Amino acid sequence: MPAKLSKEMVNYRPAKKERRCGNCTAFLPQEGSCTRVEGRIEPFMVCDRWTPLKGSEGARPDER
Repeated sequence: MPAKLSKEMVNYRPAKKERRCGNCTAFLPQEGSCTRVEGRIEPFMVCDRWTPLKGSEGARPDER
């Protein structure tokens, strides 16, 4: 399994719109973690590696 990326490397930050960890395919809510980013991950944050869950595709690219 590849090493996880640091929060700094992926620009982990507070979400402003639709894109957020809580609706990303890599977010593991039960563990409060991510398959791609190291450390504790909050559902109201986002990073540059965000990938929408099915049904969340409506988020536009400018909603980072």
